[in-house]
Amino acid sequence: PTTINVLLHGQSVKNTPTSATIKPAPNANLSYVEGPGLEGGQAEKPGHFTIHAIDEAGNPRADGGDEFQVWLEAPQETPAQVTDNGDGTYAVVYMPVVHGNHVVHVTFAGSPLKDIPKHVYVKPAPNAQNSYAEGPGLEGGQALQPSRFKIIAVDSDGNNRQDGGDHFEVQVGGPSDSPAAITDNGDGTYDVEFNPTLPGDYNVAVTLNGANIKNTPVSVFVKAAPSAALSYAEGAGLKQAFDNEPAVFTIHAIDVDGQPRKDGGDPFEVVIGGASNVQANIVDNNDGT
Repeated sequence: PTTINVLLHGQSVKNTPTSATIKPAPNANLSYVEGPGLEGGQAEKPGHFTIHAIDEAGNPRADGGDEFQVWLEAPQETPAQVTDNGDGTYAVVYMPVVHGNHVVHVTFAGSPLKDIPKHVYVKPAPNAQNSYAEGPGLEGGQALQPSRFKIIAVDSDGNNRQDGGDHFEVQVGGPSDSPAAITDNGDGTYDVEFNPTLPGDYNVAVTLNGANIKNTPVSVFVKAAPSAALSYAEGAGLKQAFDNEPAVFTIHAIDVDGQPRKDGGDPFEVVIGGASNVQANIVDNNDGT
């Protein structure tokens, strides 16, 4: 400890002498930075890294109060927020606005830290006007069957994004509550699935950071599902059959409103029991039969 004495006419003033501990200051050449925000970034997405304060003896500082300066330059100067963790480390957050090569500067008392400056490439952010969605779930659907489509993230330069982490949202409005599940594939595409339970017109909106992506919202008609209780089968093959001859009958798909279905794709199954192992062949006529 260092003794401090304040005198007046040779006499110590009140509360002196006193002792004070003078802690060693950080050494810029030994202090260092690390974290993902120094390896790369994305425009409009925060980058993070940590400053580690090291004193001149090579020891990590155990408390805070040090004034580090952090900023990014090229292609546009970007300020950074430094948070003192009180333990000799400092959390840094920066928000690059534009993509391109950036230079990260970290200094203490005007001197750059170890291995500083750092060159960081900031990739373009996805662009709502360029990003788009495609797939059968945007063209039509059937109640009680999953509707699926894919979002393709495209950046401001018109290039498909190659990784994930983008904030897409999907809202589906219509006759039934149909929340959408989004799966980030980690390659710039996102699989979307929603499950309408009632037929009718649905509005599908896809947004990126609150802005609609290209060609959305989309109106999607969901047709009624076939009803097992109302659908029926008829034909000679239901009454009798002969060895080595085909037995034929027809399934009629009827929806929940009692209307004959006009197209195909319904998951009917035919199970035939008996002494012999007989497999049924179902041909979808694409007209509801």
